[in-house]
Amino acid sequence: MPDIKLGSLFDGIGVFPLAASRCGIRPVWASEIEKAPISITKRHFPDMAHLGDITKVDGGKIPPVHVITFGSPCQNLSLIGNRSGLAGAKSSLFYQAFRIIQEMRDATDNLYPAIAVWENVMGAFSTNDRMDFRAVLSAFSDTEVPMPPSGRWGNAGMVRGGTPDVCWRLMDAQYWAGTRRLARRQRIFVVADFGGRRAADILFKPRPMLPLPPPCGEGGRAAAEGDRTASFETGRQIPVIHPFQCFRMRGAAKRQEETAFRNSFGLPTDPFPTLLASDVTPFAFWYEGDPEGGCIRFLTETESERLMGLPEGWTKYGADGVEIRPLQRYKALGNAIALLAPITLWPGFMRCWLTGPERRNEPMFEAYITNTALYPLMGIEVGTTVHFPTTTQELQAALAKIGIDGKRYSEVFFTSFDSDVLGLYDHLYECENIDELNELGHALLEVRDKGGLETFEAALVLGNHTRSVKDLINLTQNLDLYRFYPDISDDEGLGRLYADELGTIDIPEHIQNYFDYEAYGRDVRINEGGVFAPGGYVSAVPEGFKEYYHGPQDIPPEHRIFAYPEKAEPVHSILVALKRFQEAPPAPKKDKAGPSHEER
Repeated sequence: MPDIKLGSLFDGIGVFPLAASRCGIRPVWASEIEKAPISITKRHFPDMAHLGDITKVDGGKIPPVHVITFGSPCQNLSLIGNRSGLAGAKSSLFYQAFRIIQEMRDATDNLYPAIAVWENVMGAFSTNDRMDFRAVLSAFSDTEVPMPPSGRWGNAGMVRGGTPDVCWRLMDAQYWAGTRRLARRQRIFVVADFGGRRAADILFKPRPMLPLPPPCGEGGRAAAEGDRTASFETGRQIPVIHPFQCFRMRGAAKRQEETAFRNSFGLPTDPFPTLLASDVTPFAFWYEGDPEGGCIRFLTETESERLMGLPEGWTKYGADGVEIRPLQRYKALGNAIALLAPITLWPGFMRCWLTGPERRNEPMFEAYITNTALYPLMGIEVGTTVHFPTTTQELQAALAKIGIDGKRYSEVFFTSFDSDVLGLYDHLYECENIDELNELGHALLEVRDKGGLETFEAALVLGNHTRSVKDLINLTQNLDLYRFYPDISDDEGLGRLYADELGTIDIPEHIQNYFDYEAYGRDVRINEGGVFAPGGYVSAVPEGFKEYYHGPQDIPPEHRIFAYPEKAEPVHSILVALKRFQEAPPAPKKDKAGPSHEER
C-alpha cells in the first residue's frame, strides 16, 4: 500500500486528519494558531508536526504531501457573518493556503500536492454577488471561470478541460449518518486534482460509508462503544428530544406569538441545528409520557461531539492530559468540520491514482499466464498472475512458479486479462509478446500521468487502431488527434456543446428556444464519425495518425524483460504442489462488455 501523506491547513481539532487516517492516509503536518485545538490534535496525532501561523509558512520548504486540505475561516462568508467575502480579514486567508499549494508544486516540479480539498460554508456561493466562489474556482483551475447562465452556482458542478480538474459539491452531514442522529451542517467541498481527472471520482462516485469511530478512551484512543439508541429495548424510559429552531424561536418570542414559539421547538425527528462557535445550542428534553417533567437545557460537550460524528471525548483532553475548558471545547466544535462528510472522500482518494514517485510502481493491467503443457498431466490449469509493467526478476519468478524454464516447458499462454482501463482486455489475446505487453504497460503509465486515460478509453470504443498491441502502443502516442468531451452522452448534449459553447453555429437569440439541438448534434456525430463512449463523446481527426512504434525492435532495452528463469521448479515439485493449484480460485473470466464507470 502506498504511503499517502496529508497536510492540513486551518486544521482546527484534526477532523480531516482523523477521517484520512481511518483510510490509511498518514497526516504529516498541520497549521493552526488556536492553542486548545493544537493541544487536542497533538494528543491524537503525536507524530504530526505543527507549523503554526499560515502566513509564515513557506510551501516550498515544508515536507511535500500528496493531499492538502483546508477549511479556511468562514466568518466573512457565512450567512450569519458580515458577508464581506474573500476580501474580509479572515476569509482572505484562503489565498494564503493557495500560495502554499503553489509554492510546494513549484518546489517539487509539480508533483506535490496531487490533490487539494477546500471546505467552507454554504454562504460562499453567494457573497460578493456570487463572484467570490468564481474566484475560488478560477484560482484552483488556473483559468477564468465564467458565471453560470442562471447567475447562480449549482449545488454541484465541475470545471474540466485543463489542469487541474476541479469539482465542487454541497454536502450536509445530517444525510451521511445512516440511522445515527447528527446536526445539520451544510458545507461546500471543492476537490482539485492537479495530476489528472480524478476529482469527480473522489467527490461524486457513490461508495459504502465507513462506520463512525468509537468513543475515545484513555489517552484519546478508541474505546468500547455501547449502543446509545437502544433504550427502548432495555426497559428504560424513552427520551424525547425537540431541537430548537433558534431563529424561528427568537422571532416568535419578539412578536409574542405563542403558537409560533411552540412550533419553533421542532419535531423529535428533526436534525439538530448547525452547531455554532459563538453559541451553545438549547433543546427541549423530557421522557415519553412525562412532558411535565421536561426541561430546556443546553448540549453537553459530549453530545456536541456526537452530533459532529466525532468520537466521544475527542476534545476532552489536551496533549498534556489536562482537561480542555468547556467553552473552548464548544468553540472548537462549532468551528470544526463534521466528520461524516470528509469520511466519504477518502475511499475515493485511495481508489484513484496519485501523482508522485509511488505511482510509477502501480500496474496498468494484469495477465493470467498458464503452462498449457501441464494440463494433460494434471488435469487443471496451472497458472499465475503477472502485472504489467513488470521487471525481469518478477517475470522470472512467475515463470518458475508454473514450471516454464525454456527447456522442458517454454510456451507461455495467456488465459485472461484484467485492467481498470475500460475495455483494454477486449483487445489483448492469448499469444501476445511479453515484451510488447510490457511496453504497452509503460506507454499507458505515461498516458495516465498526463491525465489522458479517459481519452484513451474513449478511443478504444471508437475502434480505430485497436487490432493489436502494436496498434494500442501507437494509439497512446496519437491521442492528440482525438477530440474528447467528457460527460456528453447524447445528441442533444452534443448539439448544445457545439452550438452554445464551441460556437460552431450562430443561433439568433430569439429562436434559441426553438432550435433542434438533438438533430444538430446527430448531424455533428454522423459527419465526424464520433461515438458516445462510457466517459463522454469522442471523435478523431480523419488523417494524421503516425506509426511511432513498428514492432519489438523499437522497444527500449530497459523495457525488454522476457527471460526464462535460471532455475524453474522441477516437474515433481509441481506435482507435489498439485493440491495447492486445485484449491486455488480459477482464473478470472471477464465480460466482454467491460466494467462501467460506476463499477470502477
